[in-house]
Amino acid sequence: MADLTKHGARRLRRRISTSMPSDKEYLHRVFKYGLREEDVEGDLAGFLSAKKVQNGPRHECVIYAQAMHIFTKDQRLVTVYRLPANLIPEADRTGAEKHRRVKAESSERRKQKEQSHRAKYLAKKRKAWLEDYETEINLRF
Repeated sequence: MADLTKHGARRLRRRISTSMPSDKEYLHRVFKYGLREEDVEGDLAGFLSAKKVQNGPRHECVIYAQAMHIFTKDQRLVTVYRLPANLIPEADRTGAEKHRRVKAESSERRKQKEQSHRAKYLAKKRKAWLEDYETEINLRF
């Protein structure tokens, strides 16, 4: 789970106004829905790689909510930068696509899990019904 440095917490509050009740919840969303280097292309990818070079190889850059979040490799928030105005539309479009994709994947996993539970439940009920049926048949003879 993501953690905050003192500087990162200050920058998050000052540069990003979140509607989340806690910073930890916001950081969870950043990691779940944020754009990484493999998710972006074009000018946004160039900006992301430039910031990555600027901050060093020991840091990870994630774009979420029109801002770039810089994390250490052990998932501690170091600082937050606002995106330049010319990159915001591309970031919003790409972020929305990723958000829909992640939601669809989690929905699909939830459906598969429910189907698995339903199949186990029905198998258990079928087995109980067969045992009751066999007992009832044996009582008749």
